[in-house]
Amino acid sequence: MGNVFASSSPPPAAVPIPLGPSPTAPEEEKILSPSAVSKDPSLINPGPMEELHRKCKEVFPMTFEGAKFMVNKGVSQHFQISHTLNISSVNPAQSGYKFGANYVGTNQISPSEAFPIFAGDIDPSGTLNANIIHLIQPRILGRFVSKIQASKVVGMQGSMDYKGDDFTASLTAANTDIVTNSGVLVGHYLQSVTKNAALGAELAYQYGPQVPGFHATVINVAGRYTCDQFTASGTVGVSGVHACYYQKCSDTLQVGIEAFTRFLKIKSPHPSRLRKFRYNILFFLVGLIEKLILDLFLERVSNFKYSNKFYLSG
Repeated sequence: MGNVFASSSPPPAAVPIPLGPSPTAPEEEKILSPSAVSKDPSLINPGPMEELHRKCKEVFPMTFEGAKFMVNKGVSQHFQISHTLNISSVNPAQSGYKFGANYVGTNQISPSEAFPIFAGDIDPSGTLNANIIHLIQPRILGRFVSKIQASKVVGMQGSMDYKGDDFTASLTAANTDIVTNSGVLVGHYLQSVTKNAALGAELAYQYGPQVPGFHATVINVAGRYTCDQFTASGTVGVSGVHACYYQKCSDTLQVGIEAFTRFLKIKSPHPSRLRKFRYNILFFLVGLIEKLILDLFLERVSNFKYSNKFYLSG
């Protein structure tokens, strides 16, 4: 990126000009204003910050405990309903029946995108989860998520994304309560700096009576490097580090690695004493085997999960 100047050949040597009306002056060099400067066409929109690790997370299987039965039925081209039954002795809170419904609007943006989107599910106890996604303007995307339990709104979140030519800015408000004067505000900004690299920052602000000092702020920085065969992304902040790596080994094999570290700093009341630190690393090993028993009808899924946690302090 940079200013663009129109080129012109050097003027000829000065010659005597007779008195009289001055001849028409040659066209001067045109200097474009900063607003008219052309941007690097290789820079593309990096997407929202919440999709920073999407390439890696898509590799991970969705595991569950116990048994799960699901029936999906398309009522029309835009409307679909689902019936889900979960049975688990390890986590009884997740057991039960859920009825879900999805509606996809007629505003077709691309072969895989259409708006608005309404999705939700409800269980026999009346717990309702609702999601709304709508393209307000060609560059502005809005989302709303809400959870109602025991006839009370226990969770609510609204967000808005603005997609520029080579950046995305997002603002999210969660659990905002004007009665108790509490809530959470999160701002994201992700900028493409080269064809393969993007850098960004996250600012989270929480306020309310339950927060020590009534206010709390956390700042994180993030980055992602993408090429044809792999994608590396990471987030670094005062609370820890989150890193992901995706590798495409072949057309049938993909590998994803995700690592978390969380820091806990203990301040000493005496300046002469050393400050101690402690952080832990949590590892998960997840496997999934899927087999189609009858074409387009029944699928058998076997999965396993192993986790371990390591601590280091000093």
